Amino acid sequence: MLDVNVFDENMEKISEAFGARWTDKRSEVYYEHVNHIPKEAFEDICKGWIKQSSSFPKIADLLRSWHDWRDANRNKTISGIEKSDCKECGGEGYLYGIKEGHGYPYETMFYCAKCRNARNRNQAVDKRRFTKEQIIDLGYQLSDGNGRIISAERDWI
Repeated sequence: MLDVNVFDENMEKISEAFGARWTDKRSEVYYEHVNHIPKEAFEDICKGWIKQSSSFPKIADLLRSWHDWRDANRNKTISGIEKSDCKECGGEGYLYGIKEGHGYPYETMFYCAKCRNARNRNQAVDKRRFTKEQIIDLGYQLSDGNGRIISAERDWI
């Protein structure tokens, strides 16, 4: 879990760079959504945001940047966790599915059942894990984690 002091320090730098007001309430809301990002990744994301962006980031921007960072650093060991190769999830530890609900599609993240690459935020709680086939059985279409459908066909599995 991202240390709250590291989080606040980096978000204050971003706030100063864009002249945004950083309040305790705003900090609490943002932290709740990004506290799973490892320190190294979060610091890189914040530095990159200051260099490359023209406005203060929304929570979704930080999460998108986290996906981008993860994709760019797939082989990197994060927080000393060695990851194993997994044909089911590509070594990420997560699978994604899109399903229609309440009039619009939504994307859900699932822990991979074939590996332990995804570490639970709370190690005391063991999350339920799924295979691609189980996700499809639940009525989802497989997706890439960025809202794009990969396949809903079983022959892809």
